[in-house]
Amino acid sequence: MASPFLTTSDIAKAVGVHVNTVRLYEAWGFLPPVTRAANGYRQFTQRHLHQMRLARLALINPYPGGKRPVLNLVMCGAAGDLGGALENAYRYLAQIRAERAHVETATMLLERWLKGATISTTDQPLTIPRNSLEYTRTHSVVGNATGY
Repeated sequence: MASPFLTTSDIAKAVGVHVNTVRLYEAWGFLPPVTRAANGYRQFTQRHLHQMRLARLALINPYPGGKRPVLNLVMCGAAGDLGGALENAYRYLAQIRAERAHVETATMLLERWLKGATISTTDQPLTIPRNSLEYTRTHSVVGNATGY
């Protein structure tokens, strides 16, 4: 009869990472606590596999606003606080929607400018930190959009 548990290498293969990455994610608290067999081997479950996939997705890509909001979601999931994870997901979705609205506004202004329309300017050029504060964007979003 097959074991209901998954090994570290099972998790690593299913997610496409090295076994040491699975161990690191466990050590960093991105996975729920893992029981151990009498021989000391980790005994992962399907929950661990799903959480590992979530954590990997969250950590592999850059996200607007930095990784902190996404890490909060992952940590809530690892702790079994699915309500907190969902709350963090909705909060982050609202942030992404706000960033998208800012990008769409900037795109519209740039399209008007390219067509020769006059666009009001300030007396001082906007630096990345000032732009971030004035238009409620994160530094990373402004920096990524401008290539800095």
